[in-house]
Amino acid sequence: MTKNPDGSVTLTEKEYERIVLRIACNEYGHTEQ
Repeated sequence: MTKNPDGSVTLTEKEYERIVLRIACNEYGHTEQ
């Protein structure tokens, strides 16, 4: 995670992928650790 000068936060590609996968899994009703 990278903090930008304006105070916003940028996720790394890996972090973003994990979040997207987690959301997708939740939507399909699967739980994956």
